[in-house]
Amino acid sequence: MKMAKPNIISAGIDTSKAKLDIAVHGGGSAFTVNNDEVGWKAAAAQLKRAGVGRIGIEATGGYERGVTRFLQKIGLSVIVMQPVQVKAFAKLHLKRAKTDRIDAVLIAACTHVFDAANKLPPDARFDALADHLTFIEQLEEDIVRIRTRLEHIYDKRLRRIAEGDVKRLSLRCDDERKRLRAALRQYDDLAARFDLVQSVPSIGERTALCIVIRLPELGQVSREEIAALAGLAPFVRQSGKHDGQAHIGGGRGRVRRALYIAALPGAFRWSEELKALYARLIARGKSHKAALVACARKLLIFANTVAQRGTPWQTAKS
Repeated sequence: MKMAKPNIISAGIDTSKAKLDIAVHGGGSAFTVNNDEVGWKAAAAQLKRAGVGRIGIEATGGYERGVTRFLQKIGLSVIVMQPVQVKAFAKLHLKRAKTDRIDAVLIAACTHVFDAANKLPPDARFDALADHLTFIEQLEEDIVRIRTRLEHIYDKRLRRIAEGDVKRLSLRCDDERKRLRAALRQYDDLAARFDLVQSVPSIGERTALCIVIRLPELGQVSREEIAALAGLAPFVRQSGKHDGQAHIGGGRGRVRRALYIAALPGAFRWSEELKALYARLIARGKSHKAALVACARKLLIFANTVAQRGTPWQTAKS
């Protein structure tokens, strides 16, 4: 990370459902406010009085969204950090104690040295789209749970109830996905990105919705960065004579799962590129899971490529 300009005062916010702990870097003020609009206004006033130029806040399951959007709306610069970034910063400085106030101080220090030069500005359009997509995915998870339960239900009346629930939820999923697709197509740039991603073999509508909505950075970052954002970048473990197996980790889990599900049929049926990659890796002794992860990563790189170029996918001619 590059050092921030010394004349920029940074602050950090530790977020919970009910409150915000806020600290100004360099021994400045530290205070707590409620995580609601009244608290956001009070926090903004104190941050402005302290001359804060930018604010770091850790992603906390959506509880950070309200204050983030409020501060951005009034013109303050806010950087939303991934927990792994703050955790790594704490390890670097041997910080082991943990309270909400200490976390706010730590986030402020991390923000002070954070290089935000290449960080894309936040796009509020994705908030509602992501919430809607999460609702649909949760409905799908409910359907899977009920179908699993059906395997152990033998009473005819109870089976009818469970089967009715599956049918009802399935219809709701279809309707909500149609509504989500219409909401996304209100924006010409997102609609174009959605169509481009669907041009990639093995990426259907459901996977394309997940990629476009949960990866706003698509087409605007490198292949390595997009893979890391989805948690599909391999991390090599090598030290001295030890050459460990590469692993993936972190990133946006729902995107990773969607790509993994799409890669499975793609590697055996739909994509010539994925079939060739899978066969090549298996021939080299890679496990089935490792080969599928590589196929999922390749799918995402393909999607990133078509979004960057602005042209649909074209399968190479043999």
